[in-house]
Amino acid sequence: MAAGIVLVLAATTAPPAFPADVVEAPQPGAGVYTVVLATPPAAPYTGGASGFGGADGTRPAPRSREAQSHRQLLAGRQQALLARIGSPRTLYRYTTALNGFTARLTAAQVQELRADDSVLTVRADRRVQAATTGTPRLLGLTGRRGAWARSGGPARAGRGVVVGVLDTGIWPENPSFRGRPRVPTIPGFRGACQPGEGWSRTTCNSKVVSARYFHQGVSQKTTGIVDEDYLSPRDGEGHGSHTAATAAGNHRVPVTVEGDRLGRVSGMAPAAKIAVYKVLWSVRDPGDGAVRSTGMESDLVAAIDRAVRDGVDVLSMPVTSTGDGDRFDDPSDLALLRAAAAGVFVAAAAGNQGPGARTVTNDAPWLTTTAAVTTHHYRGTLVLGDGRRYVGAMVSNRAVPRRRLVYAGDIPAPGVPAEAAALCAPGSLDALRARGRVVVCDRGTYPRNLKGLEVRRAAGAGMVLVNIAVDEPLNEDVQSVPTVHLGARQGTAVRRYARTPSARAALAPGGRDRTAQPRIADFSSRGPAVAGDGDLVKPDLAAPGSSILAAVAPPFKLGRRWELLSGTSMASAHIAGLAALVRSHRPGWSPMAVKSSMMTTASGLRGRYAPFVKGAGQVNARRFLDPGLVLDSRVGEWRRFLAGQRGSTGAGAPGGARPLDASALNLPSIAIGDLVGRRAIVRRVTNVTGRWERYTVSSAGLPGIAVRPRARRVWVGPGRTRTISVTFTATRTARFHRFVGGRLVLRGSRGHVVRLPVAVRARG
Repeated sequence: MAAGIVLVLAATTAPPAFPADVVEAPQPGAGVYTVVLATPPAAPYTGGASGFGGADGTRPAPRSREAQSHRQLLAGRQQALLARIGSPRTLYRYTTALNGFTARLTAAQVQELRADDSVLTVRADRRVQAATTGTPRLLGLTGRRGAWARSGGPARAGRGVVVGVLDTGIWPENPSFRGRPRVPTIPGFRGACQPGEGWSRTTCNSKVVSARYFHQGVSQKTTGIVDEDYLSPRDGEGHGSHTAATAAGNHRVPVTVEGDRLGRVSGMAPAAKIAVYKVLWSVRDPGDGAVRSTGMESDLVAAIDRAVRDGVDVLSMPVTSTGDGDRFDDPSDLALLRAAAAGVFVAAAAGNQGPGARTVTNDAPWLTTTAAVTTHHYRGTLVLGDGRRYVGAMVSNRAVPRRRLVYAGDIPAPGVPAEAAALCAPGSLDALRARGRVVVCDRGTYPRNLKGLEVRRAAGAGMVLVNIAVDEPLNEDVQSVPTVHLGARQGTAVRRYARTPSARAALAPGGRDRTAQPRIADFSSRGPAVAGDGDLVKPDLAAPGSSILAAVAPPFKLGRRWELLSGTSMASAHIAGLAALVRSHRPGWSPMAVKSSMMTTASGLRGRYAPFVKGAGQVNARRFLDPGLVLDSRVGEWRRFLAGQRGSTGAGAPGGARPLDASALNLPSIAIGDLVGRRAIVRRVTNVTGRWERYTVSSAGLPGIAVRPRARRVWVGPGRTRTISVTFTATRTARFHRFVGGRLVLRGSRGHVVRLPVAVRARG
C-alpha cells in the first residue's frame, strides 16, 4: 500500500478459512473453471480495534517476507492438487486476493474437485463487461471550503495514493495523464510497466506508474479479441481512459473538441497515481456481430490478485458480471472481499439496466456500489425562420447564424435511396445541396456521431438530429458540426417546416443548464439486490454519471481526445477518485470507514426517500472529510454473512459463530426485508474527531413503521465506539409487503449530522 507499512501476516497466523460451499451445483461440462481453495490467500487481514489498520493507521505489506512465504506455501498446495487430478492446463494461479487457479477442466475433473474437502468452490468462467466536466465544483471539491482546499490544494489532493483501474486500458498520451518520464518510488507500492503492442517499458511516467494486461481468459473464447484492439495496456476502446481520468486525471486540463472550447477538466484526486489493469477487451459478439467491451471473470480475478500484491490503495471497478446475481461467493466477490480486508477501497458500478427494480449488480457489502446522477444538461436552441424556437441538447458552443434549412431525405447523393439519406448514412448526402445549410437528420440505424460526420463531409453548417420514437432520450453528443438534438414531436414539426421553400434556421448554444435538480439517471440500476433477501441497501450512494467529459482513445473516437460518456462506470470512477482523496487526508481510515464517511454525509436527491434508487444520496465532498462518526464492519462479519447466505447451520462461520443476515452487518445503511412484528437493529459508531460529542437519535420517513431507539441521546468520546440499538415495529397502517424508505438521523451537538438510509418491508 502507498503508506507506511509495519503489519505483516505469517502463514501460521492466517485467519480461518471461509465456510465451505454447501449449495448443490449443477452437473458440469468441460470448459474453463475457476477453483477457489478453502485456505485463505496471502493478502493479510489488517486487524485493529476498528477492524482494519493499526493504531497509527499503517497497513500490512502484501509483498512482505511473510506474505511471500505464505504464497509459496499456497502455490505448492495448488500444484499438488493439480497433479492429483491429472495436471490440467492452467490459465492463472492466484495467491494474494484469492487462493486458487483457473484451468481448462474435464467434467470428471470438476466433479473430483467439488468433492475435495480442500476446495471451497468451483465456478465456470463467465463474462464481465463495462458499465458504460464540471463535477469538481458540483461535488464540493473547489472553493475555500471545498475538499481540495482542506487537503492542501489540488496539487496535494490524493497525494501518496495509488488508484488501480480495472478497465479497457489507458491512452497515456492524453494530457490528463501527462507526467515526468521517470516513474517515482511510492512507499508500499511496487508495480510494473508490462510491454506489449504499442506499449514499452518506458511508456509509464510519474502519473501512470504501472500498467498490466490480462487476456488469458478471453483468449479462450472462439471469437477472440478484434485486431483493432491492442494486446497491451493501451486502451482499445476509450472507456478505460475516461474512467481513469475522471478518478485521478491531472488538474485543469484544457479541452477543445471539433473547434469547441469546452473548458477545463480535472480528476477527483489529481495528485493520485494511476495503476492500469486492462481486463476488458474489444470482442466481436458471435450473435449480432457487434464489437463490445467485455472480458472474462478469470482475467478480472487475476487483475485483482495482482493489484492487491502491487499495493494499490483504491480499485476502480466499472465492471458488471453476467452471472445470476444471487450469491456472494463467486471468485471475483471473494477476491474483492480479501482486497477490502487487506485495506483496499473498491468502487464498483451499480449497472446500467435501470429503471427497473432488482437490476443492481456488484451488490456485495464490502463494495461501494454507485448509482449515476444526471447533474446538468448541455442545452441549445433551434430558431426557425417563422419565429418558433425549440430547445434541445447541444454540446457545441459555436452558434450557426440563419441559414437555409433542409431535410436530409430530400437531398440524397446520386444513386442513394432517400431513406438512407434521411438517416444521414455515411456518403448519403449530396454535397451541392447540403453545403452551407442546416441539415435535419433522422435518428436511427447509424451511430449518432457518424451522422454529424456525414453532415460535415457534405459541408453542412450544422445539424438538427430528431428522434423518431417518442420515448427516445435526448443525447448530449460531441458532434463534428454544431448540433441540436430534438424529440420526436418537435422533430415532426421541424421536418415539415424544412420542406417549405423559404425554410431558414439558426442554432444558438445555451451552455450548461444547471437549474435542474440532480436526479438519478433512468439507465442507473436499482435495488433491492437479488441476493441478501432484501436486507441490503444497494446501491450505496450516487455520483455524477451522465454526460461526463473526460479523456478517451483517439483512434476509436473519430480522432478526438475527449468525449462525453454516460453510465454508472463514470459514477463509480468519481467515487474511486474521491476515496483516494479521503485516503490521502485520512490514511488511518479503513475502506469501510471511507465508505461510511461518504454515505452518512451525502446530499439529498429528487425522490426524498428512495434508498434502492439512490442509496444514501449524492456524495458531498464538502462534508465527508469530517463526518463526525463512522460505521466500520469487519471481515469476520462478512464471513458469517457468507455462511448465512449459503444456508449453512453456522458450522462454517468463524469459531462456530452464528451466521449473520445482511441487516446485522455494521453498515452505514439499514434494510429489513421481512419485518414481522418488531426487530431490533444494532449499529456501532466510532467518533473520528478529537472531541466529545452528544448525538440525538431520530428518524424520518418510513410510513407505517414505528422507530424507537433504546437511547435517544448518546455521548461518544474521541476515538471511542458506542453501540446504538433501534427497534422497528410494523403498525396497523404499515404498507405490508412493500418496501418503504426513510432514514435514521444522528444529530451531533457540535454540528455533525450522520444519516443512514433505511428500507423496511413489513410482512402481515
